[in-house]
Amino acid sequence: MSVQKKSSHPLFKSLKRVVRLFFRRRTLIGAENVRRDLPAVFVCNHLGSYAPIMMELFFPYPFRPWVTYHIVTKGKCADYLEAHFAQTELKLRRPFSRWAAAIIAPLCIHIVRATGAIPVYGGSLRITRTLEESLDAIKKGENLVIFPENEEKPFSPVIDDFDVGFIHLGKLSYQKTGNRLPFYPVFINKQKRSISIGCPIIYSPARSFHVERQRIKAYLQESISKMASGR
Repeated sequence: MSVQKKSSHPLFKSLKRVVRLFFRRRTLIGAENVRRDLPAVFVCNHLGSYAPIMMELFFPYPFRPWVTYHIVTKGKCADYLEAHFAQTELKLRRPFSRWAAAIIAPLCIHIVRATGAIPVYGGSLRITRTLEESLDAIKKGENLVIFPENEEKPFSPVIDDFDVGFIHLGKLSYQKTGNRLPFYPVFINKQKRSISIGCPIIYSPARSFHVERQRIKAYLQESISKMASGR
């Protein structure tokens, strides 16, 4: 199976070229670890809005990102942006945080949709929609990028503990396609302006899913922590 390229609207591609002018190019480390013949899941640290933006601008492999459904939903996007961007990253207080979020929200929804983002309905039965759309993307040969950190549960000095729902994709992919899905650890280093890709861990159907889920989670978290410390 060959990995397909993600198509974007021409205006979105033009916007990306313009935005790149405001950032120094990021150094890519570990490109030799990536197989190009199978779709994969790239699992990345978050850093607020920083890592998703850097991945969209400078990651050399096409992908579709997982995003919280709030970001692509009218009526919810502004509230989410106020709490998770305007107040936390822009350091604005009300009413300024509310005004900023209301201005940004329509553009944010349009841009995020243009990336081919897959909405994540965490804590809801609608999460099945997320998994179904993700599996369809994998069947088409598309890569996924996931930022699974749970900010309420620290894991190491550089990342938080991972929510593990995304690992179901390994099981589903094997059941539906027979392919063993690779999961790559990715570390965005803000200080060094780099993107590091570690060796993948491959889903194995030989183990119980509970054991395999913990094995994959542990490997990804430890790999990202090691890349952050330079090991």
